Amino acid sequence: MNYLSDITNQHDYYPFGMLLPNRHESTNEYRYGFQGQEMDNEIKGEGNSLNYKYRMHDPRIGRFFAVDPLFKSFPFMSPYVFAGNDPVRFEDVHGMGPGDRVKKAKYFLGIKYSQKLNLGKENRTGTSKEALEYLDCSEMVCRVLASDGTEPKIQRWSTKILKEKLNDNTKYHKSNKPEVGDVFLWRNEEHGHTGIVTGVNENGTIEITHSANSKRGTVTDKDLKLSYFTKQSGWQGFYRPNIENPASIIITEHEKNIKWASEMIFDMKSKNKNEVFGKHINRMNKYLKSQIDKYKLAGGTDSEVSRLTNIGSKTSKNKTKKYKIAGGPGEKYK
Repeated sequence: MNYLSDITNQHDYYPFGMLLPNRHESTNEYRYGFQGQEMDNEIKGEGNSLNYKYRMHDPRIGRFFAVDPLFKSFPFMSPYVFAGNDPVRFEDVHGMGPGDRVKKAKYFLGIKYSQKLNLGKENRTGTSKEALEYLDCSEMVCRVLASDGTEPKIQRWSTKILKEKLNDNTKYHKSNKPEVGDVFLWRNEEHGHTGIVTGVNENGTIEITHSANSKRGTVTDKDLKLSYFTKQSGWQGFYRPNIENPASIIITEHEKNIKWASEMIFDMKSKNKNEVFGKHINRMNKYLKSQIDKYKLAGGTDSEVSRLTNIGSKTSKNKTKKYKIAGGPGEKYK
């Protein structure tokens, strides 16, 4: 029995995503192009306008049409550049800045595994052919973090040290929900393991690239369930660098502002209902709305907004309760 596959599309591209002449074809039903982004072919022709969620990209000139929403985090770079002006190394994620931990992790695929110092050939922080003949899991992660500037140089950290470093919340954000490019880690008293999340599917399954063991070497494992990680002894979490991902810095700032504004609004409503306070409440509501809009633009979700506003209200309620217990006049809070 023979089966013939139907080819829905095939495209060859220049580095910034422009289609190579006479080397592409597609059915009318398939509307996705470079880096899997949706094409808008109606105005500028096939493949000349790509929707990167937060802004449109013209691959012919390698520029976005709008300013980077996170431009304040990249003062050294034009707010219109695509993939940090280096598309061979970087991939632009939703039009919100470059990142290449996935590419770096997959660069190591096939390298043999060893926990010894490269069998005595060279220190594990080296970059020569001899230094890269063997890897263990933590060494691979250290090299990935150094490759994109998250760490200033290649470190020689075990999973025990990585556990300490990654749990520094001033530098890394910890989550139980994986994202592409995250570092995963588990570590008990004796053993540990780590690697890079290189894919998260719509059905929730996870792809990782890691230096597995002496039999398998550095490999990519696919379709792993979240329970595979959480059941590991000494499970820590998924980590992403705050500085490498400027969105997390911006999101954290908006989170603080949303909680503060919610607290102030609840506080003013509970203390006084006169006209002066009404004007302040209206201003604060406008400020809260602007912070929520910016938070969502940076990647925040509706459920997180609800959680943050509830935290603000609870904080204010606790302050009111403590004030009354301390002898504050109750009528002020009617």
